[in-house]
Amino acid sequence: MEAGRDLRILVPFSSDGRGAAMDVRISVASDSQQVLFLNEAVALGSVSPGKFSVALDIHVVDSCQAVSAMLEIEWGEVGTSRRQTALFEVRVLAQASGINWEAYTYADPYSTGPAEGEAFVGRQEQVQTLVARMLRRPMEPSYITGQKRVGKTSLATAAAEQARLRDPKSKLSWHYILWGQIAHEDPRVSLRQLGEQIEEFITGELPGNAALPRGSYDGSLSSLMKLSAAAKDLDPDRRFVIIIDEFDEMPQDLYLQGNLADTVFGNIRALTTTSNVCLLLVGGENMPFVMDRQGQKLNKFSRVNLTYFNRATEWDDYVRLVREPSAGFLEWHEDAIAEVYDLTNGNPYFSKIICSKVFARALREHDVDITREEVREAVNAEVSRFDDNLFAHLWQDGIFAPVEEREPIVLKRKRVLAALARCVRAGKPATIANLYMHRSTTDLTEGELSSVLADFLSREVLVEENGSYRTVLPIFQLWLVDVGLTRLAADALSQDLAAEAQRAEDAARVLSEELVALTGKWPTYRGRHVGPEEVRAWLNQRPGNRDQRALFTILKATRFLSEADVLERIKTARLVVLGLAEAAVRHKTTDRRNDIVITYVDGEGKSGQRYASLYAEENLVATTAILPPSSFQEAYGRHIERHGTPKVIVIVDDMVGTGQSLSANLKRFHDENLALLSAGQPMVFTFALLATAEGQQAILQALSELEYPRFDFRAGEILGEGDYIFGGDKGVFATPEERDRAKAVATDIGATVYKNAPLGYGSQGLSIVFPTTVPNNSLPLIHSRGKGPAPQWRPLFERLVN
Repeated sequence: MEAGRDLRILVPFSSDGRGAAMDVRISVASDSQQVLFLNEAVALGSVSPGKFSVALDIHVVDSCQAVSAMLEIEWGEVGTSRRQTALFEVRVLAQASGINWEAYTYADPYSTGPAEGEAFVGRQEQVQTLVARMLRRPMEPSYITGQKRVGKTSLATAAAEQARLRDPKSKLSWHYILWGQIAHEDPRVSLRQLGEQIEEFITGELPGNAALPRGSYDGSLSSLMKLSAAAKDLDPDRRFVIIIDEFDEMPQDLYLQGNLADTVFGNIRALTTTSNVCLLLVGGENMPFVMDRQGQKLNKFSRVNLTYFNRATEWDDYVRLVREPSAGFLEWHEDAIAEVYDLTNGNPYFSKIICSKVFARALREHDVDITREEVREAVNAEVSRFDDNLFAHLWQDGIFAPVEEREPIVLKRKRVLAALARCVRAGKPATIANLYMHRSTTDLTEGELSSVLADFLSREVLVEENGSYRTVLPIFQLWLVDVGLTRLAADALSQDLAAEAQRAEDAARVLSEELVALTGKWPTYRGRHVGPEEVRAWLNQRPGNRDQRALFTILKATRFLSEADVLERIKTARLVVLGLAEAAVRHKTTDRRNDIVITYVDGEGKSGQRYASLYAEENLVATTAILPPSSFQEAYGRHIERHGTPKVIVIVDDMVGTGQSLSANLKRFHDENLALLSAGQPMVFTFALLATAEGQQAILQALSELEYPRFDFRAGEILGEGDYIFGGDKGVFATPEERDRAKAVATDIGATVYKNAPLGYGSQGLSIVFPTTVPNNSLPLIHSRGKGPAPQWRPLFERLVN
């Protein structure tokens, strides 16, 4: 619907054959005048059985509601020379129009604050349990516990509000107190402020003319019992629910054994015996520790343990959690919701975090349809930016020890998580043996490792499967592996990573957001978009973050030519513009000229053949005037019989590196066809999309030595010094040292591909990627598989023909 937009359409397919489909090629045809398909021919290479997709790049000329295209797929099968074909009609519908994007600019539908009213979704069983306890006579006290950020506060307030609405006499009120609001360095001051807040709430709900004496809360909450009795005398039906959040954050002097703690919890127990006051305490994983210290006094409190959404029993509620906040704006597909759940294991807080990132992306891209791809893209782009505080509770909470004894335990937990991250980075299962081997300090003994792992299991931070450990919260593991290890090291593990080499290794980690930013700029290659996950897998073939950083820097400097870039360079070599041919006289739009012949010298099935077709289309040359090199003389003779001697013979190539291959091919073409050329005296014009200055000089020198004088050469672009990955003192790297290290890595990998040319043909160290192939002058590590014993190097942009 937006004219001028360049978009990418992914067309899903499935190959149901028993084996791989060989040399899969796709042709795209559309008569649409509103949408321009930029890659009308796509070469996929071999396609294994299963699902795959074809990426079509389009340019929106004018807005339209839909566009149709015909996709013809052609492929070969092992054991037969006969090619198979299939024809598919693809209809692409526009997204919803008329959306007021500006109205959502400052919207925050996925707020991570406590959900209130209709914003609270699900947890009906727990809500009903708490509501029933509040409505009973006498009221029953409860406490809610669980990991942070699972919705405990929202559950408490939602239950209290439901109880208020369902109270038969409509005389139930509730009040929320956050411990941080009354926190003070002096525990007695905190206690006094707590008592005063509760008193103010109760008196505020009673008739205005009620004369109630103010209580004293210096070291005791006993005055609340008198207040409760006075309130009951004034209005027997009036009842009060008091929610105290972050109850486990209170100073330890208020709950550990001692006169003050015994007094406070004695008061709390007495308050629970009143018929018109109900306490609802909310806390994290330290809550059981607090409650156990005063267990006998708090035995009337019922526990509610809150955890993540359960896929089997709470899926409908989870779907509402994702869809309802952006209903009427975003269209969440089922696979997108499943992806959010898989990344969070149903954690409501982190689900909202991801949804908010997806919402921001949708707003930025004007994209209202949310699929798994959009969720993955948003997470990959943002996970590196997540702050430590989002996950800190996973290693800081649940320590049942006095404050002064907690820091050593936190340090050990961080060391275990760091070992887990190193195992995952190394591609090894996180078994106890591997975790012990990847610990960064000898201070962590095997016994301590086992103890911390058991603690993580009991707290449901980790889960163990077949002897290997992983995080219960998948997005936590993504963060931990991506940047968390470095963050932990910078915090309390600095002594573990004191060695400069280890610090440099961790700092060199390629972040997910870097991969997203880089791959987002890339055009499609052989009909598919190479994304962050594929690049990460490619990088992980090389152990060590510094080596991976070197490879990533090479990718950042790689030149990608899209279909549009190819056409732009071909346009610079229009024969009419160059003065090599006159403008064609066209009586109909379908007319094509035959006074020009086009050929190629790198053989059938290679890139020259494809670019010869593009060159013919741009110069309005008939397809019958594209002559194959294998039978050029016969085809040329037939062409002369039908159309006369051509004015120009165009030889098309993609890339000239050293110029040696093309020079040799042109020399062979000259020698084999000298008689034909001499008889008709056509101009022989050689064109390459790209050329190095060295290659250009080599071609011009070779042409000057030919007997037939009417040869010329042009290139769509002459590469500069910056196109050589290792050129000059630094190449594309920050320092000469980084350049030398990267060159060693590239040479090491390249030697497993081409022993005698590890940096590409001619050792030029280029990195160029065309829409369907990679020139052999480019570094072999990006385009060819390794040879020799497994594991073999797997390229990122594999060439169809080596």
